[in-house]
Amino acid sequence: MSSRIASTLVALSVAGLLVAGCGNDQAKQFKQDYTKQRTELRKIGDDLGRALQQARGKSDVALAAQFTTLADRLKSANAGFGSLKPPNDLKPNFERVRNALRRVEQDVRAVARAATTHSAAQARQAATKLVVDAQAGSKAREALDAQLRKVK
Repeated sequence: MSSRIASTLVALSVAGLLVAGCGNDQAKQFKQDYTKQRTELRKIGDDLGRALQQARGKSDVALAAQFTTLADRLKSANAGFGSLKPPNDLKPNFERVRNALRRVEQDVRAVARAATTHSAAQARQAATKLVVDAQAGSKAREALDAQLRKVK
């Protein structure tokens, strides 16, 4: 093998290692950033669960205010996720999480609107959709979390 070919192969191998290392660094950074954002999202989820459980007996005005605040927090959390830059292999599941988060935010806003208009039927419909969308979001999050567990 000529020295020129050998030099080219060595250079390509080194470049491949550097690119692989950069991808791993990007995945590590994304995992770290995502974990911070996810902590806030978990708090919102806990608060949302409590709000749904304790809704009975509250005034429509109080429910509208509470669910509007929760929707605003979800929107803010999703904006925080928007600043993250996942590596290509994590993008599909990350986008599923973000899309589910958008749907959940819309559902929470629908609950708030239903309370504002004093419509129990619309509130039930929005809450039912919220549960379905939250479950889909959990599945998307679990898939992304499974990928992130492999990042060392």
